[in-house]
Amino acid sequence: MAFFIDYRVQFSLEPIAQCGLRQCQLGAIWALKSQFTTSSNEVASLISMPTGSGKTVLMMAACFELQIPKILVVVPSKILRRQISEQFRSLKVLKDVGCLPNDLPEVSVFEVERRQSSREAWEEIINDHDVIVAHPNSISSYYKNLFPLPADLIDAVFIDEAHHEPAPTWAAINEYYLNQRRVFFTATPFRRDRKKMRAKLVYHYSIGKAIDDGILRPVNFRGEQAGLHDVNDDMALLQTALEVFTAEKETNPNAAILIRTDRIEDANNLVRMYREKNLNVDAIHSKRSQNVNAELVEKART
Repeated sequence: MAFFIDYRVQFSLEPIAQCGLRQCQLGAIWALKSQFTTSSNEVASLISMPTGSGKTVLMMAACFELQIPKILVVVPSKILRRQISEQFRSLKVLKDVGCLPNDLPEVSVFEVERRQSSREAWEEIINDHDVIVAHPNSISSYYKNLFPLPADLIDAVFIDEAHHEPAPTWAAINEYYLNQRRVFFTATPFRRDRKKMRAKLVYHYSIGKAIDDGILRPVNFRGEQAGLHDVNDDMALLQTALEVFTAEKETNPNAAILIRTDRIEDANNLVRMYREKNLNVDAIHSKRSQNVNAELVEKART
């Protein structure tokens, strides 16, 4: 089983009849292909693209272009693990833009939800799947009570949100798969703590270029005059959010609000407050099951 090799002939990087990939996605693939013609696998390749420019689609397209038999995709959260698993499995976006025919079968994807304890367990998984999607806590050799996915069983490692790489759990993954092709993907290649990722930047697509190309729009900051930890802070922010949201809906019917806080208790309180103002909101957090969070993400998307 080697899906991305078996169906490579049906993949079109630049389809004539439909829109195809974005120029930034094409540029990143060309950069990767160029990099792998001249470099060893000792240093990972780093792709820097803004959130929303299509890094996951780029990963899927790269599997075909680089003809990768078995791929490990590392992601920072369970929610993202489920999303990327589903996107790889269906290849829907690549089909929608004309890079693949609509009748192409699904990819065999394994979402790692628990730690494995032996090489034999991994061999059984790899024999039946082409894509493995995992959170570092379930595969990193940093942890002594798990058996990491053996390096010789896979051909490449893609690490999403790779600015986490300096953390011990992520660094251990990078070291363990030193002889495999490794590609880092991130929107933030430079950390505020100045810790460096052990990777070579091979393609950088800036926010400014994404705005020029119409992928992103400039952000307008709307400040709210409220004191620190004042009991009325949340209500002041809610009122401002409603004003901005109402104005945005006039030109963008699909507009949505993202509300972020740092405590589950606060999130539940905010849900109640926004619902009282007739907004359809809900909370995603670690105390809700993976299936519930996935359902909420899908409801938000649709």
